[in-house]
Amino acid sequence: MADRSSRSSTWPRLKLRYAAGSGAHPIWRQAACAELGNDIALVGPFVDDLLADCVTGLGLEGADQLRIALRELITNAIEHGNLGLSYADKSSLLASGLFKQELERRRAEADREGRTVEVWVRRSDEAVMIQIRDAGVGFDWRGLPDPRAPVDILDDHGRGILLARLSVDHLEFNEAGNQVTIIKRIADRAAIASKNARGG
Repeated sequence: MADRSSRSSTWPRLKLRYAAGSGAHPIWRQAACAELGNDIALVGPFVDDLLADCVTGLGLEGADQLRIALRELITNAIEHGNLGLSYADKSSLLASGLFKQELERRRAEADREGRTVEVWVRRSDEAVMIQIRDAGVGFDWRGLPDPRAPVDILDDHGRGILLARLSVDHLEFNEAGNQVTIIKRIADRAAIASKNARGG
């Protein structure tokens, strides 16, 4: 696959490369690595590019589900990992209308501006495994609040991990909480082709 870093000036940190035969398990025969800086505005296009280049065979519904998971998890990696915003920080900033300004301020800080989110895509005939790693210190994923709980249900954020978990077949964090691994199974190809042909 061609290097995408020179695609345009709006893609300053997007680099994709294939590493054939990578992965810890022999069923993961093909792998690609992508890297993204801390610009939230690039997350959507980055994910679309990643899916188009590295993840095929999921069908329309499967691709849309994976797109939701990736956008949520990569956004979390930038905001909470690389830029160090806590849940309480984000709540306060959203309430005061200063969220975007604070993101920009943190992006420009010397100790944060060079941080990136690394995304590894590994695939087999049966599934796609994606690992997302940020450069932050991690977080206590075991203590995540349930966004469906009455005390949290009216919050205007905090549902990203739940949405991601509902969109994939498997989701787990590493011990530190700065890497998340998701697995999405590839449905039967004949069934996908038939469903897509019917427009469903």
